[in-house]
Amino acid sequence: MKANDLGEDVHELYRHFLVRMNDIVKSLGKKMAVWEGFRKEGIVPIPKDIIVYEFETNRYLPNDLVADGYTVVNTSWKPLYVVNRKKFAPETIYKWNISRWENWFPRAPSFNPIQVENSSLIIGAQMCAWEQGEKVEFKSLRKRLPVMNERIWNPQEKVRFEVFMKRLEATDARLSQLTGITEQDSVLHGYDYVDDRPDK
Repeated sequence: MKANDLGEDVHELYRHFLVRMNDIVKSLGKKMAVWEGFRKEGIVPIPKDIIVYEFETNRYLPNDLVADGYTVVNTSWKPLYVVNRKKFAPETIYKWNISRWENWFPRAPSFNPIQVENSSLIIGAQMCAWEQGEKVEFKSLRKRLPVMNERIWNPQEKVRFEVFMKRLEATDARLSQLTGITEQDSVLHGYDYVDDRPDK
């Protein structure tokens, strides 16, 4: 930190690290992506040619990232995280859109949802799942992932949830044939979820 005149703020050391890593990644002909973690304020400038996976909204709000010219992937904690009992019903996911960030944690800025204006800088979204065994993971993602994909790929076309789910049944029947895991198995083991507060 002293050699690079970074002062005594470890956040500046992290920013310096991101810049160095970006240079290395680009020198290999690749594009760097980083999980949210750097602050809006800082002395070391963060390059605009990285992709930011925005999830917590604790340090740099998604609307500010987009306004400042960063390319962003939406990984909103709610409703895109599928972790043990902290997973949200397909209908909750269907009410979401790619420009909306929300968190179930009361101290997070996006506890009150942050809706960003539509922007070509929001290039996609990611559903994050972990802490579950393989069989439970598959059942947990079975209906949630297609619903998220529908919200990303067809943002303007929004049929009623019940109509969409009926269309999904035909594809899901094929999934049962491929995997040997029936819809009933998934209903029994994969749809338990906790919503800490009602949807707005």
